Amino acid sequence: MEDLDKGRRAECFVHEFFRRFWSGDEAAVMRCLEDDFTWIAAQDDQYLLDRQESILVYRQIMATVPDVVIIDEDYATIICEDGLVIVAGSFYGINNPESGTAFSARQRVTAVLREREEGFGIVHLHVSNPVTLSKKGEYF
Repeated sequence: MEDLDKGRRAECFVHEFFRRFWSGDEAAVMRCLEDDFTWIAAQDDQYLLDRQESILVYRQIMATVPDVVIIDEDYATIICEDGLVIVAGSFYGINNPESGTAFSARQRVTAVLREREEGFGIVHLHVSNPVTLSKKGEYF
């Protein structure tokens, strides 16, 4: 029963993390990342980024793709063991093309979480499916 509750809390944490990520809440995102955080991001050249590299990529994303809304989320806890929880799932992100860019992508994600006294921290994040961004005047 305890693992079930922990799994649900972990799924809620991942849900909230991605909402904060895409809303541009950098301070909240940084609080979620453990010191030894690593990220396999969606683009081909974003293989195994450390925490500092991840922060730079995050800032680039926020400068390029504003106002992303997350819909159609589905997360499931895969493992709850020895202070680690793995949550896998997906979400669909879209933005308002009126912003000057058009963004639409289904992202598959896996988050490895470490239990903290106050909740969870992200040790590793894997995001699949490279994304493309269409600029005003391009076909979308």
